Order: sequence, then structure tokens, then C-alpha cells
Amino acid sequence: MLKRPTFKIIGMLFCVGALASCNTQITSLRQAALKSTGAGVSGVPPEMTSLTVMEASPTRNSPITLQWGLLVGSATEYCILENVANPAMCIWRTGAPLTSYSDSAADGPLTLTAYFKNAYGISSAVTSNTVTIDRTAPMLASVSITTASPTNSATI
Repeated sequence: MLKRPTFKIIGMLFCVGALASCNTQITSLRQAALKSTGAGVSGVPPEMTSLTVMEASPTRNSPITLQWGLLVGSATEYCILENVANPAMCIWRTGAPLTSYSDSAADGPLTLTAYFKNAYGISSAVTSNTVTIDRTAPMLASVSITTASPTNSATI
């Protein structure tokens, strides 16, 4: 007597149906993200998955070391902002993102925000971890030595 693999076939059909549904959702999301350049060409703005300042906090290092995540899509330009997240303030740079960055921040918290762009638009902001910059040496405000009587001794 032959056994029919009914349950296996049903299971396989369910998996195929689920994958087709998932593919449809991915395609729909991708189509929703597509932007046109106006010349009949469509694409999506780039996205960066993460940005990490590698120095421990507080740091006095200059420059600081950056580690980038995965760039999704292609980018023609990028910008890095210090303690601000307004892309209108970007000074766009070409080339690969810097891995060594000379900040201009005063002592205090430093958070970097990066944007990437291509012909289809500007990415969402990718924000780094916050580190405390501490490059100013401590200064002694005043010293006061009080003794009961004057002395010529080398030790007090």
C-alpha cells in the first residue's frame, strides 16, 4: 500500500504561498519608496544602517574614529553634522565616508548625524552614539597655604 504524502504537499503549498505573499509585500514597499528623477528613471534614496564613534567617553582624542554600518543603495554624497540634525545645514562631500573625523566641538557631549544622498533624494538621519569630549586640561583656580608662623623650612 502506497502512502500519500498529503501533509507534505499541503505544507509545501503553504510555504510557497507565504513566500509569494512576503515577496509581494517587499515589492510593494520597494515600489512605494521609488522616486523619479523626472527623466523617467526611478530609484530609491540611500540609507545607512548605523554610525558609531569608537572612542570611549569621555575622550580627548582628535581626530575621532568612526565605524559605519551598511550602506543600502548607492550614494553620491554624504554629510556629517555635529550636535544638530538638520539636513539643510549639510555641506555635502563626495567619496567614501570618513573613518577618521576631526570634530570642531567644544568640550561636552558630541553626537554626530549623517545623511547620504543620490539623484533620488536624501537618506533618513543616522545618528551616532553620544560621547563626551574633554580636551581642556583642568586649571587650578587658586592656592592658599596658611601656617601659624613664617618658616624657612623646605617642607611645610
